[in-house]
Amino acid sequence: MAVPYKGSAPMMADMLGNQIAAGVGSVQDFIEYQRAGKLRMIGVLGGQRQAAMPDVPTFSELGVKGLEDTPFYGIWAPKGTPRTFVDRFSRALQQVVAQPDVRARLVDLGLTVEYMSPRQLDQRERAYTKVWSRIIAESGFEPR
Repeated sequence: MAVPYKGSAPMMADMLGNQIAAGVGSVQDFIEYQRAGKLRMIGVLGGQRQAAMPDVPTFSELGVKGLEDTPFYGIWAPKGTPRTFVDRFSRALQQVVAQPDVRARLVDLGLTVEYMSPRQLDQRERAYTKVWSRIIAESGFEPR
């Protein structure tokens, strides 16, 4: 029987209640607890520190190699969406994330803001999938 995904809330409750010593999640899951002093982030993925938390080292700085890649968010459209629409939407998105107030708010939420063209996003997704497929295969994990 598959267990439905409930996000990081159960893990966070267990950490805050001292039921477990550590957990792994996105910066967005932990940032407010870090700022409030309720949890301590020991490291972040990526090749550089997060702008919202410059005091938290990367795992690479801590001596854990192979985690230099950062997770990413993207916007996808259904196959067959007209290229003109995709290009127009992409240009509008680029302008929005370049606005200082939007950029500052996203960084404050713990995101690394970087615009990618549709082609760059496709290449990024393929590279990310390749890296994590290898990591999962090497771990011996087998889905039920």
